[in-house]
Amino acid sequence: MAKQKVTNKVQDTGLLAERYPLSYTIFALARVHRILAGTLLSDLGIYTGQEILLARLGTEDGQSQKSLAHLVRLDHSTVSKMVGRLEAAGLLEQRKDEKDERISRVFLTEAGRRIQESIAAAWGQLEEKTASGLTAEEAETFVRLARKMMDQLE
Repeated sequence: MAKQKVTNKVQDTGLLAERYPLSYTIFALARVHRILAGTLLSDLGIYTGQEILLARLGTEDGQSQKSLAHLVRLDHSTVSKMVGRLEAAGLLEQRKDEKDERISRVFLTEAGRRIQESIAAAWGQLEEKTASGLTAEEAETFVRLARKMMDQLE
């Protein structure tokens, strides 16, 4: 019986890929891209997605969690968990806003600042691997079309 379920899943996946090629391709691309990113980031002791938050703070430290959620396109609860984990890892610290204590601001620690170059290097490798086999024009076209789709979906 279990074998039949697996077979059905494979057929369903093929059916989805066949019926909805754009959506399925985006799903599959995001999945393999995320796996590669995770592999490149694992040596840094961080998980995929956390580097985006860390890099954002490297550009503009002291963001509120609400602002970070908006900037990195994640919901507040996800950012809250991420901040907690990165704080436990010693990469971030939270401080109450000086003017409004209801607001918690997030800052990089010294360790969080030191990891910035490694994050950039990992993303450099990710970008290189992702773009290999594409011409500059194809890469530019992909980015333009993907941004257009994101705007439509948001």
